[in-house]
Amino acid sequence: MTHDVITASADSSIKDVLVKMSRHRVSSIVVVRDKRPIGVVSESKILECMLEGRGFSSPLEEICGCNNLLLQEDRTVIDAVIAMERSGLKAAVITDVDGDLSGILTVTDIINRADGRDFVTRQKVKYSMSKNFILAGEMDTVSECVRRMLKMGTDSVIITARQEGIGIFTIRDAVKLIGECLRANNKRCSLNEPDENCAVSDPVYRHMTQPLVSISGEDFLFEACRKMTEKKIRRIVVVNSKKQPRGIITQKELLRRLDANYSTLMSLAVEESGTLLRLMESDYLPIVESSFEPVLILRGDTIIHLNSKMANLLGVEKADIKGEKISRIAHADDIISVKKEMAERMLGNLLEERFVFRALKEGRKEIFLECVARKMEEQSGTCTFFLARDVTLHKQRERELLRLKEKAEEANISKSAFLASVSHELRTPLTAIIGFGKLICDSGNVPEDVQQHSAIVVRQGKSLLLMINKMLEIAKVEKNSVRCGIQDVKLDGLIKNAVNAQKELANRRGVEMNMEIDPQLPETVMTDRQRLELALEQLVNNAVKFTGGGGHVTVAARQENSALLFRVSDTGIGIDKKDFDCIFDNFVQLDASINREYYGAGLGLPLARIMTSAMGGDIWLESVQGKGSDFYLSIPCNTAGL
Repeated sequence: MTHDVITASADSSIKDVLVKMSRHRVSSIVVVRDKRPIGVVSESKILECMLEGRGFSSPLEEICGCNNLLLQEDRTVIDAVIAMERSGLKAAVITDVDGDLSGILTVTDIINRADGRDFVTRQKVKYSMSKNFILAGEMDTVSECVRRMLKMGTDSVIITARQEGIGIFTIRDAVKLIGECLRANNKRCSLNEPDENCAVSDPVYRHMTQPLVSISGEDFLFEACRKMTEKKIRRIVVVNSKKQPRGIITQKELLRRLDANYSTLMSLAVEESGTLLRLMESDYLPIVESSFEPVLILRGDTIIHLNSKMANLLGVEKADIKGEKISRIAHADDIISVKKEMAERMLGNLLEERFVFRALKEGRKEIFLECVARKMEEQSGTCTFFLARDVTLHKQRERELLRLKEKAEEANISKSAFLASVSHELRTPLTAIIGFGKLICDSGNVPEDVQQHSAIVVRQGKSLLLMINKMLEIAKVEKNSVRCGIQDVKLDGLIKNAVNAQKELANRRGVEMNMEIDPQLPETVMTDRQRLELALEQLVNNAVKFTGGGGHVTVAARQENSALLFRVSDTGIGIDKKDFDCIFDNFVQLDASINREYYGAGLGLPLARIMTSAMGGDIWLESVQGKGSDFYLSIPCNTAGL
C-alpha cells in the first residue's frame, strides 16, 4: 500500500479537491473527519458532480459515500480487490486497528508487484483487450471528450489523426486542466456550457499529456504489464499491423482478466494472512471457482477440494475425485517427488519455486502440470494449496527441440568428419597444382603471358588451400582432436609473422600496415603459439580484405592486468551493429550475393573465435558502418617460467 496519502477534510469544497488533485496528480483523495477516514472521492466522481451542475463550493461530504472501501490493514489483498470490484473504484483505504488512516492500496500498487512469472498462462493481448474504448478526433474539445468518457464509464480517450492514434487524453488530464483554471480564478470554467476562452473549449490534442504507448494483439499479457510498470502508465492501446487502435488494456483489465489475479493474489493472501484466510468459507470459494487457473487443495495426501478448471483439465467430476489420494491423479513414477515437494512447502521452504509433475487424465492420458504450492491453515487443520497450469504442450515442444538438437549435433559431427576427410583429399592435388605453377613462374623458358597466367593459378591455388586449411582446423576443433601446444612464445616475432603473412595482400590492395607494440609488453609468454598466430592472422586478413586502397590497418598489443590484449584496427567499410553477433558464425558473408565485391567463404572470423576460445580467451569488436572496425582479442597472460 502507499503510505503517502492525499487527504481532504469532509467540509472541503469540490474546488479544493480539484485543485489538490491537479497539483498532486492523483486519481483518488481520502476524505477524513477528525483525522479519521470516511471514504474516497475519485476524479470521475468530481467531474460527474460538475456535469450535474453542483457548485464548486459544495462540501465534499455530500458526494462521499465510499465506506465499503475502508479495510483494516490485517486484511488480505484479495479483500481489497473484491471491494474495488464491488464499488467500481480503483483504491481501498487501509486503516489500523484504531480506525486511523494507515495508507491506500490502488490497482497500480497491485499491478506493480506482478512480474512475468505471475502470468501463468501465456495469454495473448488480443484475447483480453477491452473493445470498450473511445476514439476522438484531434479537434474535438476537452469538454466533449470528458462527457463521452463519463457516459461510457471509461477513464481515457484515444486521440486520432488520419486513423492512427497520436496520444491519450485521460480523466486525470481533465482534472489537472480544470484545477489549473480554478487556481487561475477562471470562474467561467464549466463542462456544461464552457466559455470559448476557457481551456476546456480547446482542441483536446493540446492537452494530452500521456504518449500513446501501443502493443500488438499478438504480444503476451505479461509484456503489457511490464510496459505499464516501466513507463508508469495505467493503460496501453492495442493496435493492428497498420498501427490503428483496435482495443485497450488497462490495469483493471489486467487485474480482472489475468491469471495474475489469482496466482499472485492467492499466494499473497496465503503468505500474508495465515489463519485469517479461510478459502473454504463462502467469501472466498467463488474466487477459487472462477479462477482461470486449476486449483487443488490437499489435506495430507488427500484431495479435499478442486475447482472446475482443475476438474476439466483432469477430465473428471469434482464429486468423484474429492476424498481420493493424490496417487489417483499423479503418475506412479512422480508420486514420491510430489509428496516430497509438498513436505518442503509444509516446512515453509521453496515457497516461490514451481515444480512439475505428470498427472493422468481420465483414460490414463499423461499431461504435465506446473505447480506452486503454499501451506494454508484451516480451522480443521493444515492444508496444501496448489495453483497449477498445464505445460504439456511446452514439454512436448521441449522434447521435440531436444530431439532436433541431438539430430543437429549428429549432423554436425558427420559434417566435421566429411570436411576433415575431403580437406585431406583436396590438399594433395592442390599442393601439386601450386608446386607446378611455381615451377612455370620461375622458369625462364616460357613466354611472359604464360608466367602471368601461372602466377594467377598459384595465387588462387593458395587462396583455395588457405580456405581448405581453415575448414580442416574448424573440423579438428569440433571433433576435439586438436592438441594443446603450450610453449614459450616471443610475442614480437609472432605479431610480425601475422602481419607479414598479409603483406602481399595489403600491397596488392594498396593498404598500409602498422604495428603498435607496448614497450611494457612481456617479451615471452606461455601460450599456444599455433592457435594464437592463426587467430591473429585471421583478424589481420579480415581487416586488409575489407579496407580499400589508401586505407590502413594497425595491429596493436598491450598487457591489461592479467591478460594480453590485441587490437586489429582498420579504416574499411565497417559493420552494422545488428550484424555483430552473426559475423562469427561459420560460412557467414554479410553480402551473400554472387557478384559481391569481397571474396571469401566466411571462415576467417569463426576460426579466430574458435582458436581464441580454445585458449581461454575472448574476442569482440567495435565498429561504425563506413568508418572502420576494431577487433579485440584477449587471452590470459601467463609469463614464461611461472
